[in-house]
Amino acid sequence: MSGIPEPPMCEDAQNASPTILTERKPLSKAAIRNRRYREKHKEELLSRGKEHRKSEKHKEYVKKTRAKRSAYNKQYHQAHKEVKAEQDRLYHKAHKAEKAAYYQEHKEEKAAKRVIYLKTENGQAVRRRASQKRRAAMAGVKSQDFDPTEILKRDGYICQLCGKKTRPDFKNSYHPLYPNLDHIVPLSLGGVNTKENTQCLCRGCNIKKGNTGKGDQLRLFG
Repeated sequence: MSGIPEPPMCEDAQNASPTILTERKPLSKAAIRNRRYREKHKEELLSRGKEHRKSEKHKEYVKKTRAKRSAYNKQYHQAHKEVKAEQDRLYHKAHKAEKAAYYQEHKEEKAAKRVIYLKTENGQAVRRRASQKRRAAMAGVKSQDFDPTEILKRDGYICQLCGKKTRPDFKNSYHPLYPNLDHIVPLSLGGVNTKENTQCLCRGCNIKKGNTGKGDQLRLFG
């Protein structure tokens, strides 16, 4: 016994019923005994769980069932999206003051962690996505959720106007050959933030083009 419950492995996640915060059933005698046992042996169970997660048997289980558990979780969240949103709303409303106090107490710590995270590859991807979505929202146009790097890789880091190979390895982002994400039809002219309306340009061509949108056609990709 590891003290760590295994994830549900239902064949159909839609049949799994989420717990509604406002409709909790009274605990059974067995559930009460289990809760008391876990509280009494909390440290022992935590230690046992850590050892279990380090074991080769557990690592092999995680590796073997990763795809199945991922598919289940995705299907479950899609099937219960509205219920989960209501649960979150009720929870935040009930713990608003508590969450605010926690944030104030750990504000500096969280800010330091965020700075470190935003320097990682995933953190930089989040920033790029957020920047594009923010620009589209300010222009009031449609926006897809994608990483600008996807477009640069799709175009092979080749400038779609001059045909030169851009240099993403340059530390100076102001270099004429540094790759830029360009909106073929500019957002300021009603263009949308989608993969079809974006392309790779070198910084030099991107500056020359500006927000004219002249001479370009939407790229058609499957």
